[in-house]
Amino acid sequence: MGKVANPLSSWPLVIVAKYTGMSFFGAPGPFALADPTVCERPLTEADWRSVSIQAIAVRLHFASVEALIQAGKSMMPGVGERLSPQDQQRLSEEMQQTLRQFEGPQGLVAPGETLLGVGVK
Repeated sequence: MGKVANPLSSWPLVIVAKYTGMSFFGAPGPFALADPTVCERPLTEADWRSVSIQAIAVRLHFASVEALIQAGKSMMPGVGERLSPQDQQRLSEEMQQTLRQFEGPQGLVAPGETLLGVGVK
């Protein structure tokens, strides 16, 4: 997988989508406002002036790969139940293999990005 702004958020969703056919990208979804122009639109439509959208760097931290996977499961209950036991095992293995690159002595740490929209009303 290539360089992306939020690998700990997006890569797991790409892997889950691969096995389930579910789409997590677009609206509604966790990345619905990931495009600065889409993020800006509701502010300008609400008659805000001097609108500015700025990317802010963040660091995402989890105790381990397993902790991130458990957090993801709690946010998407029942997704694994849609899969055969073999696909559940393959998904788990691919998820762990993909995310291990971010694991180190501090746990699972990766760069991220969030957008901040500001303006004058």
